Amino acid sequence: MTKGNLYMYICFILIAGTFLFSSCEKSQNETLDTQNEALLSINLEGLEYEAETELYANTSTSPEKEIPAHIQYVDKDFHIESQLIPVQENNAKELTKGLKQNASAVRKELVKNVKYKLLVYGDEGNLVASRDYIYGSETLESAIVLNTYTNYTFIVVSSRSTSLLPSVQNEKSLSTATVADVNSDLLYWSKTTKLSKGQNFLAAILKQKFSEITTTLQMDQTMTGAITAISNAVFNPVVEKVSLKLSDGSLIYGTLNTAVKGVTFPALGTGQRTITATPTTLIHDKTSTASLKFGTLTVDGETKSNITVSNLSIKPGYRYNLILTLKTCTEAVNGTNGFNWEFEETKKTINEGTWWNPKNVTYTGINFDANTFKKNGEVISFQYTEVGADYGFVYDILELDNAFNLEVNDQPLFGTNVSTNDIQFQNNATLTTQNIEFADGSQYQSNQVAAIWNLKGTAAKPLVRVVIGRNGDVLIYGSKTSGGELLPLRLKNNAKFNKVT
Repeated sequence: MTKGNLYMYICFILIAGTFLFSSCEKSQNETLDTQNEALLSINLEGLEYEAETELYANTSTSPEKEIPAHIQYVDKDFHIESQLIPVQENNAKELTKGLKQNASAVRKELVKNVKYKLLVYGDEGNLVASRDYIYGSETLESAIVLNTYTNYTFIVVSSRSTSLLPSVQNEKSLSTATVADVNSDLLYWSKTTKLSKGQNFLAAILKQKFSEITTTLQMDQTMTGAITAISNAVFNPVVEKVSLKLSDGSLIYGTLNTAVKGVTFPALGTGQRTITATPTTLIHDKTSTASLKFGTLTVDGETKSNITVSNLSIKPGYRYNLILTLKTCTEAVNGTNGFNWEFEETKKTINEGTWWNPKNVTYTGINFDANTFKKNGEVISFQYTEVGADYGFVYDILELDNAFNLEVNDQPLFGTNVSTNDIQFQNNATLTTQNIEFADGSQYQSNQVAAIWNLKGTAAKPLVRVVIGRNGDVLIYGSKTSGGELLPLRLKNNAKFNKVT
C-alpha cells in the first residue's frame, strides 16, 4: 500500500590524403626524398564492424558488479532511486599496432559525415601536413607524400560534428599547438612512428576526452500512470572553454562556474513510463559532486518542482548510464492473508441422492476451511477491510491456481461480478476462457511459458503483481519463470480493467 500524496572507439584506417573537403596544407620545410617516398592514405572501404569495439567502451555492464542504487528524496511521499553505471570498457585487443597495411577498424558510434582533422609533425616538431576529412567519404584519389626515415607524429582531432572542426591554434609547432576554448565534444588520437616505403595505412583509435551521460527516467512498477512533462533538466557544474594540448592530449580546464548543461529528452506525447535522453557531453574534471536538476517533473498527474539528483561521481573520458527510478513511498498491507492462499488438493465423496437411495459422487477440490469444501471450478473468496491510501495499493501473489479477481469498494478489477468474471490464466479452464497475456503476446500454459500453477514467486520476486494507482488505474505484471522478472500483462482482445474508486 503506498502512502502519502502523491575511443569513442573508432578504429579507422587513415590511408590518407584522399577526400579533402576544406583544407590541404603541406609545409615547405619538409624536404622529400623521391627515392624513399612513403604514401599515407585514407581508405575506409571494406571495414568489418564489430559490436565489441565502440566509443571507448561497450554498452554492457559487468555482471559481477552490482551498482548500488542511491535514494534521492524529493519529499516525504515521493523519491528517486539513482544508479550511475559506468559503461564497461571492452577487453578487445588493439586491432593494429602503429602503421600497417590491411588494418581493419570497427566502430558503431561515429556516424557518417563527421568531420575530423589530421595533422602531421616531423622530427623537429614542425607541421608537415594538415588535412580535413569527412568520415565515410574518404577515397584513394590523393595521398600525403612523406619520407621513410623520419619519425612523424600523427594527430587526429574531431568535434564529433558533421558541420564543425576543432580550431587548432599555433599549429605550426607541436609544442605550442592547442585546440582552445572548447565547449563541445572533443575526440583525440596521437601516434609517433616511421613509415614504410610505398603505401601506408594509418589506423587511429579516437578517444573521447569528456564525460558522456545517457539519462533514463523510469517509473517503478508500483506506480500507475505515466511521465507527462519534464522541464529544465540540467547538469551542473560544468567547465567552459577547455583547451587541449596536441603534444600529449592533456586538458587545461577553465574556471569552474555556475554554467549548466541541458539534457534533451524526446517528446513525451501522451506520456511515457520510461524515457531516455539524448547522450549529454559534460566538460568537467574528475568530480564526485555533480548533480542533475529538474525544474519540474509531472508523473501520474502530479507535478514535483526543483528536484535534485546529487553527488554524481564522473570522470572525463568515460561513458555512463544514469538510471533514475521514480517511486512513491510505500507501506506493507498488514493484517490480511491477501492473495497468498495455499490449499492442498483433496477429494471428497458427497451423497447427491437420498438416505434411502444414496448416490455418492467423488469430487476433487480443497478444504477451504474446517466446514467448507470447494470443488474444482468453484470460486473461493475472502473479504477484508484496509485503511485508505492516497497513492493506491499493491498486491503481490506468490502462487496462483488458476484465476482471480479483486473487488475494491464494490468495483471489480475486471467484469461486473467477481463470482462470475475471472482474470483467467489457464487456457482450458472449465468455466471461463484464458483472457490475459504478456504484453509481447506470449501466454501462460504455452510453448513459451509454463502453466501458472507450476510457477512460484517469492516475497522479493512475486509471481503476479496487481497495482491500483492513485487515480484508480490498474496494472498487472507477471513472471514467466519462478522468481523471475516481472513483465507487463494485458487483457486479451483489447479488453480493459475497470477503474477503481
